[in-house]
Amino acid sequence: MLKATAIAALVLAGVLPALSQVVPIQTCFEESVAALRLSQLEQGAPRRRIGLQAQGRAPVREASRLFADTASSEPIGNVTSGGFGPSLNAPVAIGYLPARQAASGILVFADVRGQRLPVRVAPMPFVPNNYKR
Repeated sequence: MLKATAIAALVLAGVLPALSQVVPIQTCFEESVAALRLSQLEQGAPRRRIGLQAQGRAPVREASRLFADTASSEPIGNVTSGGFGPSLNAPVAIGYLPARQAASGILVFADVRGQRLPVRVAPMPFVPNNYKR
């Protein structure tokens, strides 16, 4: 990204148009982002970050896709991180699902090495903290 002094030098040299013609583009972009964020605050975000607990012993890793059932071909979400949870003695993962399917207890299927493994949406944190403040 160019610094302000470099932009000013290019404007003076006639390479770039006047800054007054460049600024409205940035302003329009910022206004569209602001409108998107305001609509998400009013209506809710289209997807939610969720915790997942695998039903078997195989860990669900990053970039695994989530499906509504074993037969569907269209993924509904993805896993952002996953591994084995030693406190739970079970595999856990974190990912994103559409808001309507992000309720705790819903069963979805993760694609792990070509197989669809059942995972259940779990409340986070997986293990409640028990420290005193």
